[in-house]
Amino acid sequence: MLHEIFYIRSFDEPWWMPEGWQENIVSRKKFPSAEQAEENFHEEAQALALKFTKQKREGRSIAFWNPGDLAYCSNCEEDLQVYHGLLWLKDGEFVN
Repeated sequence: MLHEIFYIRSFDEPWWMPEGWQENIVSRKKFPSAEQAEENFHEEAQALALKFTKQKREGRSIAFWNPGDLAYCSNCEEDLQVYHGLLWLKDGEFVN
């Protein structure tokens, strides 16, 4: 089994995984065991929690943000909230 932890910066919360979500990957780490992935996930989550005031969890993924941290979305033609998220996939599938 392959466990992957992705750090994503996007206009979407990480678990939405819209088409083309891979373009928003900041970093990707691979682990052979759930235990190793879990340790990394918690370390990354703790670090992000120090930088951002808001967070929302969905399964084994977390979105972090600061209200008002906006960026212009050219497809939407407006400013949108920017999310920093951790996404955990096991063998390419979302982990609940």
